[in-house]
Amino acid sequence: MYILTKWFGIFLIDDGGKVADKHLFPEDPDAIAKRLALVREGEILNEERELAGTVSGVEVTERRLFDLGVITEQKPPELKPEDFGFDTSVLRTAMLRMAKAEVGKAHGPDAYIMQAVAAYEDLTRHMNESLERLKEWHGIYFPELPALVSDERYLEAISEGGTREDLADRLGVSPSSSGAECGETDLYAPKAMAMYATGASHAKGILEAYIRQRMTEVAPNISTVAGELLGAKLIALSGGLQRMARLPSSTVQVLGAEKAFFRHIKEGAKPPKHGILFQHPQVHRSPYWLRGKVARLLANKLVLAARADFYTHRYIGKDLIEGVKAGVARIYEQGKEPPAKKRGEFGPKERGGRRHEGRRQGGRFQGKREFRGKRHYGRQGGGGRPQSKGRKWRR
Repeated sequence: MYILTKWFGIFLIDDGGKVADKHLFPEDPDAIAKRLALVREGEILNEERELAGTVSGVEVTERRLFDLGVITEQKPPELKPEDFGFDTSVLRTAMLRMAKAEVGKAHGPDAYIMQAVAAYEDLTRHMNESLERLKEWHGIYFPELPALVSDERYLEAISEGGTREDLADRLGVSPSSSGAECGETDLYAPKAMAMYATGASHAKGILEAYIRQRMTEVAPNISTVAGELLGAKLIALSGGLQRMARLPSSTVQVLGAEKAFFRHIKEGAKPPKHGILFQHPQVHRSPYWLRGKVARLLANKLVLAARADFYTHRYIGKDLIEGVKAGVARIYEQGKEPPAKKRGEFGPKERGGRRHEGRRQGGRFQGKREFRGKRHYGRQGGGGRPQSKGRKWRR
């Protein structure tokens, strides 16, 4: 005999394909949805254990029930719910309620962090654009003010309004200015924009405090290794804490550098050494020839931190950060000097290419010029740039 599980009950089938015993579920959509959810998670139902205990040597039809017996090779019979007093509308209602419950479970606490990070980035962009526009707009009237005070005091002073003399008196600066004169109505619109930027700055501070608090609760290991803000950005770029825990360290290393990575795949450009990890102090403070190794080391520790935060919920942040420091010290010891440059290679601040190399060596370009299939040599060879219009010329 073997056990057969259907959405409307548990059945004990004999070798002839007949129902020897059964345990029907209640005709309640919530009860059926609860049992179907347990089956989906791989759990063994209590009704299945009870029915399996009535027969010795019972077989099963699913790997989920492997603890109850071996898998049978017999083909199970087709059981119709109508023969046992069930209607398919009950199954439809149960599946709808099960789907609603699954949708609620799909969004964990990291989903709120991801949305907060997106809002934080939006507010930062809007603040920068508003501040730039405000300085240009109000700078017509008082162009010297932005260089005399900080951005926060500048926004606060403009949002309070007032003439040039009022602003200078509140901020303690000189009222002398080369700006143009304007009326009271012309200062009202910049004041409204400054109030908007001040509100955005206040909201940004609230979001930052929220992200820091939730990251220490949801992902304490990532917060210790990367910091709260950078760790939240990494979770958002990964698509969630669970996905970040499953990603390889090589992918975490280049998160945020997708454009450069696909440029490397399509056009053969140099692959990126790091993505948003450049914002970590251990990376952007390192020499340029060691940043790739430091970023890879940091990505390895971040993947371990994400797995500990999602799966084991153990705090190993101190051990990870000590490993980062030891690894960075070892990388610094092994790479004290930059690698020797090959011919045609230049540093990050130098312009590369044969054209610039020729200019550095001889003061002007000495290479060949190609023009419509014909080759014209440089000025020393008598050639020159074509003067005819409409004809393409390139080096």
